[in-house]
Amino acid sequence: MIAIYRRETVNATCGTHPCYFCHDSTKFIVHDTDIYVDRQKNELLGMSEIWIPNHSRTKVFAAPDLIIHYINVHDYYPPQEFIAAVNDFDLTSDWSGNEAYQKYLEAKFPDFNGW
Repeated sequence: MIAIYRRETVNATCGTHPCYFCHDSTKFIVHDTDIYVDRQKNELLGMSEIWIPNHSRTKVFAAPDLIIHYINVHDYYPPQEFIAAVNDFDLTSDWSGNEAYQKYLEAKFPDFNGW
């Protein structure tokens, strides 16, 4: 999943979202809530999504990028369908989560041209 995250994130924001399982949401301090992909602290989590198609590309799973942290630190076990999609995903394919996201927005808001 980290390789998928590193390949392409979707719906990035300008801020970060803390993990409320790790921190008391009423008392957190910004520098205490930063969550990274690994110990090198080069890639910050909590600011985008990971989109992954199922094997037949008939469904797309969207998850916050913090799912990496939830799995590694909090023993979260995603639904089997999501796990299968991650395991089946071909990193060399031309599938783009950003393109899927753009198509979703255009279908949902056809009259809005500000994207």
